[in-house]
Amino acid sequence: MGLLTDIGTLISECGSNAVLRERLLLLRDQLENVNKKIIRLEEENANLVKENGRLTGDLKKATAPKDFIEHRGVFFRRLPSGNLEEGIYCPGCKIPMVSFQGMFPFTCSH
Repeated sequence: MGLLTDIGTLISECGSNAVLRERLLLLRDQLENVNKKIIRLEEENANLVKENGRLTGDLKKATAPKDFIEHRGVFFRRLPSGNLEEGIYCPGCKIPMVSFQGMFPFTCSH
């Protein structure tokens, strides 16, 4: 607010009329209100970002597809017939996991 102070000093020294002083005071009040609003909006934005992250995590946990069954840390897909597909799916991204000729541990293909 250094510029506003300098303008206020200039107006006082020049003996300018009271209308300019009133406008300067109004400008200071408006600037103060805008600064308060910026601080409030930044806090609100930070809270919303935090809540969005939490809700996104909750949504990922809650939306495990119903056609998957978890067993021993991996997912198996249930076929429309009710049987289980032989493939193994990653518990994190639900993408099929691969194993080199079935000899090595399964890893996510993603």
